[in-house]
Amino acid sequence: MDLAARARGFLILHEGADFCDDCLARALGVDAAQARETLTTLAKSPAILRDRWTCKFCRRSTLVSRAIANPTFALNRRSRTRLRRTA
Repeated sequence: MDLAARARGFLILHEGADFCDDCLARALGVDAAQARETLTTLAKSPAILRDRWTCKFCRRSTLVSRAIANPTFALNRRSRTRLRRTA
């Protein structure tokens, strides 16, 4: 699975939570530059929001990414378990 798919899955799994590039990179096991490049690309999609806010983990006010809640795509328990394994 490529990094963009892993990042998208991680953000969807933690829907509504804000993650800075450094914290997301740590969670995905990559360096911050790779995460920043991937998130910049993902931010072009309507499902990912990228804006200046406070990171959920490190509490720094910086550029963060978040998956926007989608009422037509509800994750059930099985889907969340699968996403956890990939993210």
